[in-house]
Amino acid sequence: MPTPTFFNLPGEKRDRIVAAALTEFASNSLDNASIAAIVEAADIPRGSFYQYFDGIMDVYKHVFHLIAEKKLEYMRGVMANLENMGFFPLMRELNAAGFRFASDNPEMAAIGNRFFQEDQAVRQEILGELREVSRGFFVPLLTRGQDRGEIDPSVDVDVASFMLTALNTAAIDHFLEQSSMQDLLDNMDDFIGWTEQMLQILEKGMGTGQG
Repeated sequence: MPTPTFFNLPGEKRDRIVAAALTEFASNSLDNASIAAIVEAADIPRGSFYQYFDGIMDVYKHVFHLIAEKKLEYMRGVMANLENMGFFPLMRELNAAGFRFASDNPEMAAIGNRFFQEDQAVRQEILGELREVSRGFFVPLLTRGQDRGEIDPSVDVDVASFMLTALNTAAIDHFLEQSSMQDLLDNMDDFIGWTEQMLQILEKGMGTGQG
């Protein structure tokens, strides 16, 4: 993560560096991303970069934390109506909010697209750091669902939180293996239909009760 020196910079300068990093990672994989391009676009000396970040992976991680925070802003908009929705309708609204986030923030969406093509070790490292953010979001919702009688009280909310995160990641991964993020956004109905089937399976279960 960035050093305290980075966070002590004037907001305009921090924003300029972040904007340069977003543009670079939206167009290049981590292996091909260039510190030189970031510092040139941000109009800072190369030496200053290393006062703010340990290296390219460090700024890449920071970008992903900013993406996660931005996406959470969209999720919190849905959460404003929390008391009026059950757990599964809420999940459907959160999926729709995720699409609005991608549509409104194309560079961040492009970075998400490229992320699913990164080396497995890179993906695991980034997802590992973000997993606690996801857990902090889903666990209270799952617990609330249990309190309201919508979710079986025997369900382990930590396991369920992991599953929801993994399913969302796997669904996007599946679609991006076949097309680009822009194609996914242009064919949103297909993806929404697919995620709806996943939610129905989670809501109703796979078993018939006869086995």
